[in-house]
Amino acid sequence: MDALYDVNNPENSTVSAGPDPVLVRKRVKRSYGSATSAMLIQLAVTLAVTLGYSFINGAALAVKLKAEHPEFDQMQLTAEATKAAQEAGSSFTGILFTFGGAFLGLLAAVLIGHKSLGAFSIKDSFNKDFRVKLLPLGLFSIMAIQPVAIVINALLVAVTGSTGMPEELAQSFELTDDIATNILILSYVCVIAPIMEELLYRGFILNALSPVDRKFAVIVSACLFSLMHGNFMQFPNTLLVGLLLGYTAVRSGSIIPSILTHIVLNVTAMVMSLVGEKGGETAMGIFLICEFVLGLVFIITYLKKNGKINNETDGMVTGYRAPLPAESANTVKLLFSCPSFWIVVVYYLFNAVVLLVASMAPAA
Repeated sequence: MDALYDVNNPENSTVSAGPDPVLVRKRVKRSYGSATSAMLIQLAVTLAVTLGYSFINGAALAVKLKAEHPEFDQMQLTAEATKAAQEAGSSFTGILFTFGGAFLGLLAAVLIGHKSLGAFSIKDSFNKDFRVKLLPLGLFSIMAIQPVAIVINALLVAVTGSTGMPEELAQSFELTDDIATNILILSYVCVIAPIMEELLYRGFILNALSPVDRKFAVIVSACLFSLMHGNFMQFPNTLLVGLLLGYTAVRSGSIIPSILTHIVLNVTAMVMSLVGEKGGETAMGIFLICEFVLGLVFIITYLKKNGKINNETDGMVTGYRAPLPAESANTVKLLFSCPSFWIVVVYYLFNAVVLLVASMAPAA
């Protein structure tokens, strides 16, 4: 698909030439569909890898247990195989396949999404001439979100009596006594995931949602980013994070600041987890208060200094941001008319409900 506006060749621009409203709507709808279809690609590849590993590993464990314990009936065999599969899931190999599936899902979504839409390339999001003044405050302002998110999360846990996911699933992402496993977790959580998620959610999805309204794009991409985490208790945190990262990307004109900010966020989260584990509640409380006060000062200064998003001047892909006629700017309606949008929303909400119910079930 051609870009909606070609800044290098204005005579080829469908906008400057007086675009056909029907054609414009079709192009915008295709762009929105590509954004949410990328999430479907991410989901499909991730599930194929992780569920494929779980199925093959589970079958192998069941055969092994049956050979070692021929006296087991079907109920005992299922119970022991399930227990062994849970232990394998938190092992180095299990975590490797979990993170590997997530990485391949993100990579496939980025590559196929850009290829199918064809309106801008991956490198277009990496503008090295971004507004550097946005970076320092952006890196520190992210700290204000963590304490607020923890308070909201604590309230939700108190009301529901659940953390939103089964305990064994939550523990599979915690640091262990195994150095290799810890290196794998830290590498993925603190470096690989921030880069890949920014490439997809800010580099592609945010841009694909941007030809009409950058504010709309930031809000929707943040909601989709939040949904992708699939946990009701994480929704407030990831929504706030997504909004700040989207704002940073659009105002700076590059995903480089949002990648660095995302890395700082995840590193801070890991440090916070270690402080809480090693130092106890008092150390955690002091850490949160200090982080919140400093972060609040930074984020207020950051937003005040850099102001509101401007549809005329802001955006990462300059050739894909021309304003459209008012009659074609019904962005919400166009987004809601995309089947891929509803598939993504229904799946991730359903998944969040399943995890919530599973986490509330009494331990066996």
